[in-house]
Amino acid sequence: MSIDSPPICLLPGVEKNYPIYCRISPSLRNARHVEYPSVERGERLGEFAARVADSLPQASILVGTSFGGVLAQQIASILPTRACILISSIRGPHQLPFFYRLGRLVGHAGTMRVLGAASGLGSTLPSRFHHRWRASVGRLSLWHHWAMASLCTWNPPAPAMLPPICQIHGTCDTTFPIRHIDADVVVQGGRHALPVSHPQEVLQAIHCYVQQLDSG
Repeated sequence: MSIDSPPICLLPGVEKNYPIYCRISPSLRNARHVEYPSVERGERLGEFAARVADSLPQASILVGTSFGGVLAQQIASILPTRACILISSIRGPHQLPFFYRLGRLVGHAGTMRVLGAASGLGSTLPSRFHHRWRASVGRLSLWHHWAMASLCTWNPPAPAMLPPICQIHGTCDTTFPIRHIDADVVVQGGRHALPVSHPQEVLQAIHCYVQQLDSG
């Protein structure tokens, strides 16, 4: 990347405090980690994206992992953006597994209610399932419910509103299986936390894509 390369803004996923980029950010020039504000009551994804966009420089490259990739595209539809790089993420609802798409039937508020009710089911399950439940749905916070509901019910911006997009995906991603994804860069053996499990492959893909942007 050249010395005057645009800022690279790193957007985390639903686990917003997990250091998903810790193994790649030191090697990315002009990289900055994006911290999400608290979600406001009744806020929709577009409104949240607008608040996040207020803190970002124009003409950035937005890198988003999982939910962060969805948010990156939403931000790019309202903020002049050089490009979006999606890691372990989706371009639209057609790339979601069937289970996630069920949220579209009940809408955002309905999905929030379902997730809230599901969080309390742990005590009704056999004891052998308690630990697994607490490690997944049972420990989810309001932020998790909101982000997951936003993901399940997302209506992506029209392609004409978006900058160029590069999609990087692992072959062993069980959250968003690659059979639903038409990725630009496929990482063999890569799982959902791709920047952690395969940092060199992700870095190479980002560097190559940014070089293409610089030369184009």
